[in-house]
Amino acid sequence: MGQRADSLEREILDTRHRMGQTIDRMEHEFRRAVDWKARVMDNPVPYVVGALGVAYLLVGGPRRTAAFVRSRRPKPKTRVEKLVESLPEPLAQRFAPVTHDIIEDLSEIPDNLRKTVRELQKERAKQQQKEEEERLKRAAKATMVERLALRAAEAAGAAAAGIAVKVVTDRLLKDHSHT
Repeated sequence: MGQRADSLEREILDTRHRMGQTIDRMEHEFRRAVDWKARVMDNPVPYVVGALGVAYLLVGGPRRTAAFVRSRRPKPKTRVEKLVESLPEPLAQRFAPVTHDIIEDLSEIPDNLRKTVRELQKERAKQQQKEEEERLKRAAKATMVERLALRAAEAAGAAAAGIAVKVVTDRLLKDHSHT
């Protein structure tokens, strides 16, 4: 029995020792998982790439990149430019720069028109909102007048009913007292 108690005690101590080691190892792994500085130091590449990606998005990267690519792409020649190029060499050299400048100036017109249209739409929306507010004010005044007229009609009706009841009761009492 003493030997069995000793073996149980040893097993308990061994189990406690293993549990302590497991807890220490788990604590170490937890601290390592939570320690972001150590994770960055161990493998900085994903964090640097991620930071660069966020910075790229914050400065409008996709939009700016697309605009840059569009600005670098050669624009297709218009029919007029192709026609000018088909002219004999001295005429083509003389008219090509002028034609190009005119086409560039004309290409800005859609942007200016869009801007003007947007401004006009905003102005129209403001005007419509103002008209709607005035309409609502008129409607509110009209409903108020209607309510006042209805109350006045109700009061007049009640007064007329009261007078009618008084006249009828006075006649009934007068006729009743004479009989």
